[in-house]
Amino acid sequence: MKIIKTLLAVALLSIAGTAYSRDKAYYDAFSVGISSVVANTYITSIETREGGQHAIYISGSYGTSEGCTLSDRAIIDSASAAAKEVYAAALSASLNGTKVRIVTFGCADILGSLGITAPKIMNLQIITPVVP
Repeated sequence: MKIIKTLLAVALLSIAGTAYSRDKAYYDAFSVGISSVVANTYITSIETREGGQHAIYISGSYGTSEGCTLSDRAIIDSASAAAKEVYAAALSASLNGTKVRIVTFGCADILGSLGITAPKIMNLQIITPVVP
């Protein structure tokens, strides 16, 4: 039984190590200045669109470090793997008046060939208030 527990622990650690190195590389890309982070802000509006690119407006601005033409909104692209989860988190934070931290990466073309772009949301974290 002890051998089985040891093998299970080794297997779990190897999986966790792989996930950590993959995620670390993903987040290291953000640390070199090719993304933007908007921390501790409120979602003021959510605009759903038929084309599958949903806009999230916040109190403040997303900034212009991404080089996008618009900075008053960021886009959740329904083609991304976690779009439904990010949209659900945004909706929850908006309805509850909870602060969020949003990471954007690159620009999403929101009006086809017109060249109008907005930051693309890669991560949305709900900031839960600490209750003493």
